Amino acid sequence: MYEKDARPVERHGPVRLPESERWDLLIRLAVTRFTAWWMSIDQVFHHATAYTHYAGDTSVVQLTKNYLPPLDVLLVWYAFMLDHEEYALVCNDRDMPKLLQLCFPWPALRDLIDMQTLTFNLPQAAQNLFSTLSSQSADILIYLEGPPAYTEATGLPLQLKLFDQVKKHEAFIDDAHELLWIRAPSLEGSLQRAIVDYLKYQISATHSVSDLAVPFGVDLMCKTHKLYPFQYQLFRGRMTTPASQSDSKLPLLSQITVSSDEEMHGHTATECLCWTCERIRDVLPDFEYDKGRASAPGYNLAVLGSLSSEQIRSITDDLGFYRAVEAARQNRQPLPTRPPTAAEKAAQKLEAQKQKEAGILPGLNEYLEVLPNGKWKIRRVRHANAASGLSYS
Repeated sequence: MYEKDARPVERHGPVRLPESERWDLLIRLAVTRFTAWWMSIDQVFHHATAYTHYAGDTSVVQLTKNYLPPLDVLLVWYAFMLDHEEYALVCNDRDMPKLLQLCFPWPALRDLIDMQTLTFNLPQAAQNLFSTLSSQSADILIYLEGPPAYTEATGLPLQLKLFDQVKKHEAFIDDAHELLWIRAPSLEGSLQRAIVDYLKYQISATHSVSDLAVPFGVDLMCKTHKLYPFQYQLFRGRMTTPASQSDSKLPLLSQITVSSDEEMHGHTATECLCWTCERIRDVLPDFEYDKGRASAPGYNLAVLGSLSSEQIRSITDDLGFYRAVEAARQNRQPLPTRPPTAAEKAAQKLEAQKQKEAGILPGLNEYLEVLPNGKWKIRRVRHANAASGLSYS
């Protein structure tokens, strides 16, 4: 039996979507916001206080912190840049020759990220600029209260699927969070080994690194390299340009052979890259542990047996301390401290010696002037040309 006047129970209040659907919704909204920002990139590029970062005989143009878009827009820009061929085509379509030289703004991001909490704080000036250019709030939470209808990549090539580009790199982002190299005691060593491995893959691979199943470190270096679009384009061109068409006397990277004792030894996509294994590799670079191997153990006991008691104690102490720091950070507790290790003291001493030998060097938007009496004086530029990335007084 049922009541004649029975009505379905009405549930009031917002319905909470599953986490995966909320993430997809945020990405779609971020694509919309990125599109609005990208269509005004010429204004950002020409009016921003951009500066040139010199590296050898090349330079890259970057935006300062007051001209950065919000974090969700940066995520889409990051994924877009990683599709190098499509990104280069779209940059050329904007009829802005210098746009491809605009690299991802690492120095500005570094200044805006609290390394203790890993929170990103966009300056008010940048928030105001984004709101002016896009007619949207820089705060994604405020924007979510009344976003416009989703349309993908308006004003960009229709075949360009920015949502798919972001989703494509989710596995890499998850790996980065799981490995947490940025907090690891062996961060510097891990990055140095990844750079060497990346170059070896570029030299020996017949396909693009992005098309191969490669270790996390190689993938990290490949993605980082692509975030400097112009330099990456020159690098790839150097690998493929026939020697007869090149003015350089250096051999092509594709013509360089890797000797047998320099070949990739065990650096597979299943190699363990955890804190412990990476810290061991700081001492034993040839240490291998294949977590995908069916038979146990997946590592060479004889190699580990070559560690001295002092090396084992140093590795154990580092891992214990860094894990304690991370646990305290996760629990929002005061971070533990310890006296500098011998290696840290040596590094500090070496850095101090380098600074002493180098003297005082010009900083951002500064230049060195040699006076008539032979002395040097650092002067600051009064203007910066964002279009070329060059500063002038």
